Amino acid sequence: MFLQGFVNENLEPRVENAFLIGQEGHIPLEAILDTGFNGMLCLPRKLQPHCELSALGLETFELADGTLVQEVLYMGQILLNDTPYFVELTLADADQALLGMQLLLDKVATFDLKTMRIEVSY
Repeated sequence: MFLQGFVNENLEPRVENAFLIGQEGHIPLEAILDTGFNGMLCLPRKLQPHCELSALGLETFELADGTLVQEVLYMGQILLNDTPYFVELTLADADQALLGMQLLLDKVATFDLKTMRIEVSY
């Protein structure tokens, strides 16, 4: 199993076993599996002081309303199902992290809306 989680009352697919590898330990991520986000990870900006990030440069992103924005792209590390992964990530003024489609490449994602559970496997 790569990821697992649940679909909440707002129909958001929430991941249960994602952690940011921080400077002083693992930080649990309140993460949404965002199929509309084609990047790997978008972190709440408030977590930046707690993690080790390396700036990679600027990247242009298109928002849902069609607006183009430039954001700094970073390299960081997360822990998914007890396995560390280096990921490209951006920062946003949001309260929860977004796990994007690039992180799920070559995986099988199952959204079971009868049981309100999600699973992503290798």
